[in-house]
Amino acid sequence: EITLAGQGLEVRRLEAGGKYAPAPGGRSVVYLSAGKMMLDGAEVRDADGVKFRSDEFVTVAEQPVRGQIEVRRSEKGLIAINVLPLEDYLAAVLGSEMPRSFPLEALKAQAVAARTYAVRRKIEAWGKPYHLGATVLHQVYGGAKAEDAKTRQIVKATEGEVLVWKMEPIEAYFHASCGGHTESGSEALGRPLPYLKSVDCACDTQPRTQWELKLGASDFKSLAKGVKDLEVLERTPTGRAKKVLLASASGKVVVSGVELRKAVGYDKLRSLDFEAERKGGGFQLKGRGHGHGTGMCQWGAKAYAEQGWGYRKILEHYYVGAEIRKMY
Repeated sequence: EITLAGQGLEVRRLEAGGKYAPAPGGRSVVYLSAGKMMLDGAEVRDADGVKFRSDEFVTVAEQPVRGQIEVRRSEKGLIAINVLPLEDYLAAVLGSEMPRSFPLEALKAQAVAARTYAVRRKIEAWGKPYHLGATVLHQVYGGAKAEDAKTRQIVKATEGEVLVWKMEPIEAYFHASCGGHTESGSEALGRPLPYLKSVDCACDTQPRTQWELKLGASDFKSLAKGVKDLEVLERTPTGRAKKVLLASASGKVVVSGVELRKAVGYDKLRSLDFEAERKGGGFQLKGRGHGHGTGMCQWGAKAYAEQGWGYRKILEHYYVGAEIRKMY
């Protein structure tokens, strides 16, 4: 069930020539009943879904957003898709992905990286119902609550600027903290992208780079049951776990570092740059960094901006050989 609200809320069917009509009381509910899509108790026939707009914001799942909301069927039921201009989207991404207290040049670098990432995803997802997710798996998008005058001003200052390689938008990955050395695209993504090279980073001068974590056998249950030993068999050139051995009473299994982090949880196991030892019936991990480690390091961008670097120099450091071009 998806509830939508907004001042002057209007709705129409997703079909050619569909016309908007007022939603009673500025509120609507879309849900499935016996496999049928229902809108405020009436079946939605001969349409892929419904589309909503309002005078300013449409609220969905208690989150106000700019633009319109499409509600469509998905494999798991219903999905709400926010349709809005790229620059409006970026103002909210910037406020979601980087603290507003960071230096101006770091925020500008983030705006360009986020725009580039979005443009690239839009190209790759052409013809699909939506281009990007709203979580860390793509870019965090917090809707209208995540933007303010500052984020909109910064996005405007870099309007249309994207990073390109041979005139094509690059895959502008970024992460919170690399721990002192970024990871290459080959190691982090399994793809030798020429502009995602491992570079030194100043983020190790920033707070929250180091972390500790205690894991128990239950944290590995999707990979192996009753894990009694954990050993890093192979590391990348920057020291991140590449292959990990998990041993239990039923045998041994070797998994990739990426599989391990996904199973434990991206927020829990912050990075693959860690050392592990057995302790108290579990494992004590000490690590550095937060994220996959490739592309721009956000805390590193902060450190370089504090040293007087401009946003272009910051981007050139992390995306080696890429150029900044104005698309529009």
